[in-house]
Amino acid sequence: MSKAKQHGTHIGTSSILVIFMLLALITFATLSYISARSDYLLSQKAAERTTAYYEADKIASYYLADVENTLADLYYRSENEAEFKTAVLSTFSNNDTFIVSTTESLTIINYSISISDTQDLYVELEIQYPQSIDSQFYRILSWQTVSNIDWQPDYSLNLFNPEKYQMEEP
Repeated sequence: MSKAKQHGTHIGTSSILVIFMLLALITFATLSYISARSDYLLSQKAAERTTAYYEADKIASYYLADVENTLADLYYRSENEAEFKTAVLSTFSNNDTFIVSTTESLTIINYSISISDTQDLYVELEIQYPQSIDSQFYRILSWQTVSNIDWQPDYSLNLFNPEKYQMEEP
């Protein structure tokens, strides 16, 4: 008769164990989903930024080809280095895309292509008078991504001020 009273307690323990296992599986599934979704959104942003950069790079390469063709045309029409330099200045100074700066020995052409609302692709070229027909008309000084907004530091944190907590001497 004493054996008949002990059979009811084993069913409740296994049910509680199954419920805890289900809760653990649901928790891990939710965490996995959240992690996968955030990875997906991050990869989408990275793909958009990469695409925007390479679009700007393609446009900058087209501009560079245009500059090279213009310089070749100016080279063949000029008789000496001074005439070439004057022709370069007059051709590129009247253009909204290119910025020309010059010194006695250097002529620099630069331009920027927008990548996003916060970044530009900045290109800077040093114009060279070729010594032979096979020589380059330019040398690339800079081809880099730059920020087009001013950085504003955040001073809103209340950091430790040691002068405020100095002990008075007796």
